[in-house]
Amino acid sequence: MKLRADEVLIQMAETFRSRNSEYGDNWITVGKVFAALFPEGLELKTEADWIAFHWLSWIVGKLTRFTNSNMQSLDSLHDIVVYGAMLETFLRSNHQQQLERKTDDDKK
Repeated sequence: MKLRADEVLIQMAETFRSRNSEYGDNWITVGKVFAALFPEGLELKTEADWIAFHWLSWIVGKLTRFTNSNMQSLDSLHDIVVYGAMLETFLRSNHQQQLERKTDDDKK
């Protein structure tokens, strides 16, 4: 079944209403959490900085969804763990690459 654009928009509005009733205005909470975590601001310069921040942002978003669900959203808890593992994997890999680059530079 091919949907018209107005039908897609209606579905999107329904998804928004459903999620918003479950999690509230989570994006506002996320902003407040980041302001509290980084009161002096946060400087992201490298691709690695942005990748790490991406995972942190998802973790914070899931954490605030969990709290907004009256600490009932098991899906959010699972996602926090998965995103944490992905962030750790990235950080370990990135750290290893930096060590290897430093070792290569030291050999030159």
